[in-house]
Amino acid sequence: MHTIRFLGGLAVPAGLSVMAASAAALAYAQVAVAAGNAHGEGEASRIASDVLLHMADLKVTGSGEVRDRVFNALQVSSALPGIDIIAYLGANARVLHDLHRDRWKSVRARAGLAETLTGRGASYAAEAYRFGLPGR
Repeated sequence: MHTIRFLGGLAVPAGLSVMAASAAALAYAQVAVAAGNAHGEGEASRIASDVLLHMADLKVTGSGEVRDRVFNALQVSSALPGIDIIAYLGANARVLHDLHRDRWKSVRARAGLAETLTGRGASYAAEAYRFGLPGR
């Protein structure tokens, strides 16, 4: 039986580090983006792959440039109706990245988009409230 741990929004099989899981997600997302572009997948699928790619890259590298790419991908995702789990995890990773580094102005600025995204799904009501707190 495999045990799953939940760390920072990632479901990680026991025995696998968060960094290894993030690196695996990054590799998967790179393939998904390339395959989606090659096969002409739908817009929503391509956008979700972009969010996943940049979110995984943020977990692996933690760079400011990648942090901005996550936000930009989420802005594109926000143009779609509804919300999916990848957009939620991307928004969560982006806000947590700045929270852990005490970048409060950035948290306040970026949490608004996360609140907007999560406010679209009733099952994300608690998360939408949490993302709204920095702006209150």
